[in-house]
Amino acid sequence: MKQAIIYLLAACSIAPAASTPDWVIETPLEFISAGRFQAGSTGDDLVVVDKATGLARIGLKSGADITWSEQATGIAGITGFTTLRNGSIDSIAATSAAWNAIQWVSPAAEPITLTSPLVGPQSLVRLSTGHAAASTVEDALAFSNLASPPGHEVMGAVDAAGASLFQEPAPGLPMQAQFIPVSPGPAIPVLVSVRSNQLRVDPMN
Repeated sequence: MKQAIIYLLAACSIAPAASTPDWVIETPLEFISAGRFQAGSTGDDLVVVDKATGLARIGLKSGADITWSEQATGIAGITGFTTLRNGSIDSIAATSAAWNAIQWVSPAAEPITLTSPLVGPQSLVRLSTGHAAASTVEDALAFSNLASPPGHEVMGAVDAAGASLFQEPAPGLPMQAQFIPVSPGPAIPVLVSVRSNQLRVDPMN
């Protein structure tokens, strides 16, 4: 099964931590990440999603204590997961190649089903490219190799309203991936991904 731990060392500076997304860790059974799932959070709340059932467990941190609650994603057999900046409290997004849909979930709210921007979404990445500077709103970027023609990887994005933003050839089908803003100068969105046990960095401006 897919699993990777990445250490990215760069000579350039990285944008402030408040805008730097958390990596999603994938194990054979779960997706694990951190985020801001309550008012006033500094980003150290936790989320653990069971792939088979789609059930999410959200851990709200208060001092040294963590309070856990369950959150349905409304989808099973999850193949892709990410957290998304959406104002001051983060949302989560989950997808399944079999369901061909993306579930957009805000904490303590009912899941919203969005049509996938491409056929058979197999992984998800948070995407802030195209939004205003310092925007806290992000879109979900899906990857698949099930589109036509067969064997070609594609990526497509959808926003929180369910609008399909684009579909383009992808640099590959990542095992894990994340966008990070790199500076100095104007921030350039960079897709850092793991594919075939290799670290790949693709500028996406």
